[in-house]
Amino acid sequence: MKRKKVIGLCIVSLVILVFLANTLNGKRISQTKKNIPNPLTEYLRQRTEYFTVKNCPALDKAWAKFLDETSKTLPGKEIYYTQDYTLKPEEIKEVKKFNVKNYHSFNESIDFKTLETSALSNDECGLKSSLLASIIYDGLEMKDKENETHLRLVNFANENNPYAVEHLCNYSAPIDERIRFCEIVFNQKDNSIFDKKEANYAGSLLIYAYSEKKQPMQLLKVCEKITDGQNSYDEYKGDCYFKLKSLADDIYREKNHKQASFFYEKLINFWEGVRQNDTPHYDDKTREIILVDLKDIYFNLGNVDKFIDVCKLVSDDFIKEICGHRLETLGKKLYNKKKYNEAIELYTKATDIFGDGNSAFNLGDMYLNGDVVPKNLALAIDWYDKALFNLESYHYLRPLVLNQMGVAYNEQTDYVNAFDCYSKAAALGYVTSQLNLASMYASGQGTLQDFKTAYAWISIAITQGIKNKEHYANAIYLKNSLTQTLMRDQTKTALNDAKTLAQQYYVQYVPHKMNMLKWSKNHR
Repeated sequence: MKRKKVIGLCIVSLVILVFLANTLNGKRISQTKKNIPNPLTEYLRQRTEYFTVKNCPALDKAWAKFLDETSKTLPGKEIYYTQDYTLKPEEIKEVKKFNVKNYHSFNESIDFKTLETSALSNDECGLKSSLLASIIYDGLEMKDKENETHLRLVNFANENNPYAVEHLCNYSAPIDERIRFCEIVFNQKDNSIFDKKEANYAGSLLIYAYSEKKQPMQLLKVCEKITDGQNSYDEYKGDCYFKLKSLADDIYREKNHKQASFFYEKLINFWEGVRQNDTPHYDDKTREIILVDLKDIYFNLGNVDKFIDVCKLVSDDFIKEICGHRLETLGKKLYNKKKYNEAIELYTKATDIFGDGNSAFNLGDMYLNGDVVPKNLALAIDWYDKALFNLESYHYLRPLVLNQMGVAYNEQTDYVNAFDCYSKAAALGYVTSQLNLASMYASGQGTLQDFKTAYAWISIAITQGIKNKEHYANAIYLKNSLTQTLMRDQTKTALNDAKTLAQQYYVQYVPHKMNMLKWSKNHR
């Protein structure tokens, strides 16, 4: 019995404690809500300073009433916020755009006639009275009255009302109107009317307005003033740069390369001014992008000197390599047009400045063949050597260059070096070098005479296929001669040994289709 009483007392005590806790907590929550301001109230109170004008009683009275009415809780929803709470987009929209009914609730209490009369004066009082009236008209969806008020503001601005000019620059919806009045603020001769901060902001609005209107020349004028070193517009230099680049890119895509190159040059000229901002977004990678675009434009315009100058500024080795390829391509076109001196000049610059191996190879051939320049074997070998040094992206040309270098040494009767070049090219699977190497083994030029090795090399050369009929006939003749010589050998196994060696060479030195990639990597 006593046990049941004790349990009952515990339960009652627990209920009482819960009740007291909930009551205290509820009071705390209620008190907290009372202390938390309505975000609409805070938003409007921030505007109070703006709408406070000396000697403008009609505006003071209308604004006080407007603030009082709109500070009430929004119908149908209580919105509270703390430092740890972020308003959702729909809540922000609800804060900034009031219900039409709210305006009607205080519309009758505001003396509109007095406010509109105050709005007629062309001064700060008239401007801000017009603005408040415009806000109310917008809330009441009275578009005609709102437009009428806006035209009044434009007239004030046209009559040099600085408050109206600044407002229409900052908030005017029609973009042409915004540009017109922002230009006034931005291009003032001194700071007697608008301070630097106001002019600064007007300049930033012009950047976006001209970008939206796609007017690059007007945007360029703003950008040049921003970056001329005499104005405090550093914070907007980056925006200016990227907006102008975007318009230049559009011009470039429209194939108007001459105009695009003009704007790209301007971008390069004041790039350093932009990059001096301590902003991580404006790094050397961005400058690199501009230089890459600019080099393409100059190449398309045929301005080779400018193209080379820009390519020199690029830091990326891969882009420099592309620059060399471009010059080599242009050199070939000039060569085909029989403009040999110009072609030689481009090939030389492509090799010396950008390390283009193909250009060096072309020059080597020209001096080896002696058809368009005097034959010069020493120069040919020198250019072939430079080609070999710069053939990273042209590795497939390495055996051809080695063979041509071997030909030059052979014509100099330097058979040892010729043999060395042919050996390297033959090992890379180059058929012509395999033929030349077989001949040198057969004759003993540049190496010890070796009929078995000669037979092996001529065999795999024939097996790979020789397109030139004369070379093919010579190869068959050499193989038959080597066969007869090996058959006369006293060991009686020489020919079989040569055939076995040929099979080994075929596996080792012929780039088979199935393992071509692996083979080419192993024989670079």
